[in-house]
Amino acid sequence: MTDQSGKPKEVIFTKRGSEPQLSFQKYYGEENYVPVVKSNEKSTPYFVGRRWQDLWEAEGGVARYDDEVLALVVDSQERQVPLFFGPVAEQRIKFKSPEAASEHIKKKSIEFGASDVGITELIPTDLYQGCETRERYAIALALPMRYPEFKVTPSPAAGLEAVRSYHECGEVAIKLSQHIRSLGYTCEVDTPMGDGRFVQVPIAERAGLGALGRHGSLMHPTLGPNFRLIIVVTSIPMAVDSLREGGVAKLCDSCKACRRYCPADAIPDHRSPEAGKDSFGNDRYVVDTGKCYPYMKKDYSCGACVAACIYHRKQWARDYDGAPIMEYPDVPMGRRLHDEPLPPFDSVPEEEKHFYPRVNRGQPKKYWPSNMNLDGTLKKQTK
Repeated sequence: MTDQSGKPKEVIFTKRGSEPQLSFQKYYGEENYVPVVKSNEKSTPYFVGRRWQDLWEAEGGVARYDDEVLALVVDSQERQVPLFFGPVAEQRIKFKSPEAASEHIKKKSIEFGASDVGITELIPTDLYQGCETRERYAIALALPMRYPEFKVTPSPAAGLEAVRSYHECGEVAIKLSQHIRSLGYTCEVDTPMGDGRFVQVPIAERAGLGALGRHGSLMHPTLGPNFRLIIVVTSIPMAVDSLREGGVAKLCDSCKACRRYCPADAIPDHRSPEAGKDSFGNDRYVVDTGKCYPYMKKDYSCGACVAACIYHRKQWARDYDGAPIMEYPDVPMGRRLHDEPLPPFDSVPEEEKHFYPRVNRGQPKKYWPSNMNLDGTLKKQTK
């Protein structure tokens, strides 16, 4: 992708999230922007969650992004993000009850393209440190990814599908936010690609969209881990949803499929009490971010852990014709992926990043898929 001069187009993950509330202040007027929820001392530090551009630059820049992916990222920044803002109708539609408001928003969200939607009330730890919002309720929207694109991962096809899904999330959020403003209510959209203010997983957990898995992704009761999230926050008083755990904790405590298939060897053996509790009162699983992110950057956003997950016997993994795909993905590792392991990225100051364990540092990969040799090459099949 090139600019008008023929030079490669520079793609910068949006900086809007660095101080995003200022954008809303400028758009709606500072006198109208009165925060009702602010982050606190227990909120997640902002670096890993928000300063994506700084992270990529520290790691030498984004690698392995083809033109189709870059086009989606550029469109998200240059066309979608401005559409997250807009005038609010002067006449406000009043709902009969919070339950009626919730039902209406869910119905419209599905109509606009979401596969599932949940609602919860915001709390301070839903925002990264230093962030605030004038909205009180969060709408969590879930959109599935096309699983056939993950039959081989990391791969260009898998990386494109991840970005395409985030872009589709942005389209749904544009429609929903425009509708909410037409009802006479304010709303804000969390940026789908780049920096954001909201910690998505705990919001989606409390909104009833699933539970955190060993691999650090949310596990939805029917979509499994194979989906993407986007958060829209609003002032509409709505009834909130109940938790849906779906047996995730029991499965993840006994299964290590994602652990075996992780090319970065970044997924932990055990939960981390230091990271606090999830919405269900369990100690959280936390991925070794320092090992995971270099592979995400170098290898098309990776996604091996999602593709390898066996939650609900992979009933959520469907081919284009709807037929189930039960087999494990082909995950290039070892010499098939890199000449040598990628070094961990730990140079961010401790006070500027969330806690993550150092998983199996300095040791050979602990677990391997049964169809691979210890160097990551595929075993010869015997008849």
